[in-house]
Amino acid sequence: MLYISKYGYSYNIEEWQEISEEKYEEMFLIIPPIFLGSGFFMGEAFEEDLYNFFIKRNDKYYNAIFSINDTWEKIKDSLESFIKAQ
Repeated sequence: MLYISKYGYSYNIEEWQEISEEKYEEMFLIIPPIFLGSGFFMGEAFEEDLYNFFIKRNDKYYNAIFSINDTWEKIKDSLESFIKAQ
């Protein structure tokens, strides 16, 4: 889903991508994470309440942008749908 901020920046939010283990670990270590469920938000927002969310599932690593206010259920269901569609 395309999100256009009040500052004119655009982000594809809630769209998963598979990433490398190295990228996952780098994002985990770069800034203290904000944990949610079995994943984490990178501790610095893109803008307002939008953060990178990272998760490891079945020995694969994933990333998507979500609102820090989104529920664990919403994020988990979104990832499960993405994995099934692959």
